[in-house]
Amino acid sequence: RVHGGINPQLKDPEKTYLFRVLEICDYDPKKGADFKIFCVLAALSERISALEEWQKNLIHDLDYASLETKLFLCKNLWTVNCDNISNLMPLDQLCVELYAGGVTDEHIEEVRDKFMSVGQIDLLDFLTYIPLFVLLHQNIVQNPFERSRTL
Repeated sequence: RVHGGINPQLKDPEKTYLFRVLEICDYDPKKGADFKIFCVLAALSERISALEEWQKNLIHDLDYASLETKLFLCKNLWTVNCDNISNLMPLDQLCVELYAGGVTDEHIEEVRDKFMSVGQIDLLDFLTYIPLFVLLHQNIVQNPFERSRTL
């Protein structure tokens, strides 16, 4: 079970936060974790452990409705781009989004090289790079006809 392998330095509210994030993203921690989920949990738990005590107290008082809203919006952005059957974003679609958002050909090729072996990304990959995808989305919405690609 995933719960037993969590960082022992975390208090219950901090563990609740971790599992709540997983549940909001449609991952069921009761079913265990693959390597990718384990790495995400380990990284998040380490980040939380490194916080100052006053910052950890903010987690105790966290408004999960706000967190759910933000993740809901991220998931909506995801569903616009992913394949409805596999719930994965094909590499070609990822490259189209990068191109439309103003990313240079050089950087698109770097992304293509990085993900070529898997040929797609999943929701967890998408959430890992969400600041980039939000920036791309904003760039497309604000300047839909902009042709300069400088990102």
